[in-house]
Amino acid sequence: MAANPNDALANLKRQMADMTAKLNLLKAAPHQGHDPVSAAVRAQEHCQEIILGSFLKSPLKLHREVNPDHVVLSFNLANYAQWEESIEATLQYAFSVTEPMIAKTNNFTDLATEYNHAIASLMKNTIDKSLLGIIKAAGHKTAKAIFEALKLKCERSDQSNDNFNGTGE
Repeated sequence: MAANPNDALANLKRQMADMTAKLNLLKAAPHQGHDPVSAAVRAQEHCQEIILGSFLKSPLKLHREVNPDHVVLSFNLANYAQWEESIEATLQYAFSVTEPMIAKTNNFTDLATEYNHAIASLMKNTIDKSLLGIIKAAGHKTAKAIFEALKLKCERSDQSNDNFNGTGE
């Protein structure tokens, strides 16, 4: 016995209404946080915001967590390469980047003010106190000025050592 065409049409309308309702739920789901990919991205962004906030609040504390050996730049700059590596590691972690942060920011030229203050603070707190006195006396306050002064002093120190050791011309 054949089904009533009106019943079949009503059944199809119900199925269509159910499918439309389910489709609307699926469309609304990402906006309600049910999309696992966007939820993971939001969680990662939130985690990164916390790390960066921690760096801005206390650069030295985060630096010590990232660099347990806590390299302090010696007055004679003998450990400059290790110090720069430790600063770089902290900045890459804080800003969640894989490329060198010093190069990325054009030697700290392209920084927002709050980042500049935090990085300058980190540098000042990871150098020998006598070096800090020299930096302060010279009036270096920005991350760029501090970094360039230390790098220049290191380069001059290397040249002096080369000349002293008879390797320089």
